[in-house]
Formats: sequence, C-alpha cells, structure tokens
Amino acid sequence: MAKGKKTGGRQKGSQNKTTKEIQGLVDAIFRKVNPAAKAIKLLEFGTDRTQATVLLRLLEYRYGKPKEKIDLEVSGPEGGAIEHTIRFGGGSKQDEH
Repeated sequence: MAKGKKTGGRQKGSQNKTTKEIQGLVDAIFRKVNPAAKAIKLLEFGTDRTQATVLLRLLEYRYGKPKEKIDLEVSGPEGGAIEHTIRFGGGSKQDEH
C-alpha cells in the first residue's frame, strides 16, 4: 500500500459516472420546477406529515444531521458504571461493557 500521495484511480473528491447522471437528472427537473417555490407551497398547503418532512430536510441541510449515536452512562446495582450505546436509524440496541 502506498503511503502519502495518492498514486492511482480517481482523484479525491471526483464524481463517478452515476453521480454525474443523477445530478444531470435533478438539474433537468429543477429547470421545470422551482424547488424553493415548491417547498414553500408544500409548507403552506401540505399535510402535517409533508410539512414535517420538508422542515426536517431543510434543517438537516442547514445545520447537518443530528448525531445518530448516543452514549449513556448509568450506575449499576453495585454503584459501578454501566455503558450503553443506542443506535438510531436502522441500528439495534447494543450493550457495551
């Protein structure tokens, strides 16, 4: 394995063919539909669920997704610490000792 400078393959940060095709499709849709106007319309007239989804996505793009891993420390029966990790988003509860 080479150390330091990358010597082969795509340059770091470059897009693959599929990503470029998807971005082209999205650009074509956005030429027909103004995404900002559509988002405002959904917030004004959409169902509660639609409004919540739009707001959640806007918040995630503005501030980033919240951390999906939470570490908790609780006391055990003898006063010792017990560590638990709960993963959200498809993960399962998992105890770590």
